[in-house]
Amino acid sequence: MTIRIVLKRPTEEPVVQEIENSLRSFQRLVGGTIECPSLPDGTEFICHEEGKIKHLAPNFYAPTLEDLIVGPALFVRANNETGEYVSLSEAEAEAIIARFGRRMYLGGFDNGEAFAVPTFE
Repeated sequence: MTIRIVLKRPTEEPVVQEIENSLRSFQRLVGGTIECPSLPDGTEFICHEEGKIKHLAPNFYAPTLEDLIVGPALFVRANNETGEYVSLSEAEAEAIIARFGRRMYLGGFDNGEAFAVPTFE
């Protein structure tokens, strides 16, 4: 079974995609083991659990989590009754995409390299 998600890769615009609804598919898209943070408004996304340890590229800043998200991330919706991920509606996908890029987050690494990424607000 496939689900509609929003995929956000570093340095790229977010896009809507249909993917297989499986752990293996999620791991393939993020490049390894997954972590599934929830934002205070209920938005959920999947990212690489060890992305910072593996020095993946900065992707976006989540102010409500006070955290820089690195590597690819996919935005999903969970069924509250079953806990399974289900397709985003077109309106939900559009709303997620619209939340990127209003402001930029400027940061730097310990080695002195600077970066700018969009915020997800």
